[in-house]
Amino acid sequence: MTPEEHKARHATLFDALDELLADFIRQHVGSTLSGTSARDLYFWAFRQSQEPSEAGPTVHTTAVCAHCGCPVPDAGDHICLPARVAGAKR
Repeated sequence: MTPEEHKARHATLFDALDELLADFIRQHVGSTLSGTSARDLYFWAFRQSQEPSEAGPTVHTTAVCAHCGCPVPDAGDHICLPARVAGAKR
């Protein structure tokens, strides 16, 4: 990869991250990025890649998955990543 290609790739990744963060903020009213760990964002992004939520904000919750500890807006709809990797659905 040339330096120009590397720079272009990072610009593309930055644009995607910017869009992802904007979507996260819109869906987590009352939450802040400073109060969100990279792990929380990662798990949220993974869940969105599997089953995107409807557009629009949801109210931030402090509920967490008992199995993996990631934040969940509705524990009944949560599919835990460690459980998914093991082939089980919660």
